[in-house]
Formats: sequence, structure tokens, C-alpha cells
Amino acid sequence: MGSMGSIPNFTIRGRDMACSLPLSTDVERERYLRLAQLLVEEGTTALRKFFDNIHSPATLAAVLTTKQRQLQQLLKKGILSSTQWSKLFPASGNPESRDFDITLLSVLLRNICGIRTPNDPFWNTYPPDADISCEANLVRIRMLRNELGHSTTIRLNESQFEIYWEKISSALVALGSNKLKISDYKMRPIGTKDYIDVIRMWVASDDVLLNELQKMRREVKSTSARQELKYDTHHEELIARFDKLENLIGM
Repeated sequence: MGSMGSIPNFTIRGRDMACSLPLSTDVERERYLRLAQLLVEEGTTALRKFFDNIHSPATLAAVLTTKQRQLQQLLKKGILSSTQWSKLFPASGNPESRDFDITLLSVLLRNICGIRTPNDPFWNTYPPDADISCEANLVRIRMLRNELGHSTTIRLNESQFEIYWEKISSALVALGSNKLKISDYKMRPIGTKDYIDVIRMWVASDDVLLNELQKMRREVKSTSARQELKYDTHHEELIARFDKLENLIGM
């Protein structure tokens, strides 16, 4: 057996090269995490402000009670989780929007805030640049979140990062977020929260809703087809009976 000194130099050089490779990859991953952090932290604040403007904290409990049956359907379909349900209807005390995470706020804004019906194409289409309404910026945040959440990689080059940062921060500022605070997220240490998981859960909640809406559309089309068939059959029966009556009376 040879001594340790006989290990070829290329093995050591290869190891040194391998150690240096992840550096650029780590930077690209950090960029993705910064965007995820911005979306989750500032996105939650922006969505909560918008929600509170529609349903005041003072009347939130009464509003949720009024909407309870509708919300129960969302729970039954898996669009709301049991944990989120406990935030809406706590065992004691009144619900508070400060306890709502970004996923729950998104579901509520889409379903009980009277912005658009949940199945409106508005929710799934990038608004035109000329539309600077709060509703349009909500959709922009949602669409940008989808792009990140459905991405097959959690790494971004500098150009991709800057494009996403500009789009997300512009939508957040339009919804009332502080521009300086947003800029701070670009430099501050990344938090310990699993932002990637939060983004993916947020996306998954919308995916469940989308699947339910598609199922409803199929059921409506199927029902309409059956009704048309039933009408046609009834119509044919009436014609046959009328023809028979004509023959009997010699018309």
C-alpha cells in the first residue's frame, strides 16, 4: 500500500475546484430567497391592509359569521385548511386579520370581498400596464408568485432577479407598502422562515381552487347538455302526439 503522500496532486486540485463551484450557485439561490421573502413579508402586510379596508377589524367577526356557509364549502373542498378555519372562527375571542397568513388573505380576498367572482378570468390574467387599480396589482402579485412558485429551479441570475424585484416592488408600493422598507429587503439578512415552502403552499391553495372551478364548469356543461337532450326528447314526443291526433281527426 502506498503512503498518503502518494495521493496524486490532481485529486487535491479537483477537490479545491469542487469547493469553489457552489459560490455562484449560493448567490443565485440567495436571490430567489430574497424575492420569496419580499413576497411573503411585505406581500402579507399589503394584502392585510387591502383586506382591512374592505372588512374593518371592528366588523370582521360579523362578516365572517355571515359568510360562514360559503367558507365551509371552501373548507370542505380543501381550499381552506383546518388551521386557517381556526383563525377565522377561534374557540374564544374574535378573529383578527393580523393572525391571517398570506395564503388565507388571498383566499378571502378572492372569495368574500366582492372584488370579482372567484371564477372570473380576471384572477388568472396579467392586467394591462394601463390598469393601475389595487385589484390589478393584487393580480400582478399573484401572477408573479405563480411564476416563482411553479419554477423548476430556486436560482436566479442577476438580470432575472432585478426584473422580478422591480415588478414585485412596484405592485407592493402601489398597494401601500413603504418603498424604503422594500429597498431594505434587498440588503438585510434573509430570515429563518421557510419562504419557499410558504410560496408553494400559497400557490397550492390557488391550484385547489382552480381545480374546483374547472370541475364546476364541467358539471355545468354536462347539466346543460342533459337539459338540451331532455328538451329535444320532449319536443319530439309532442310532435309525435300531435301527428297521431291529426290522423285521428282526419286533419
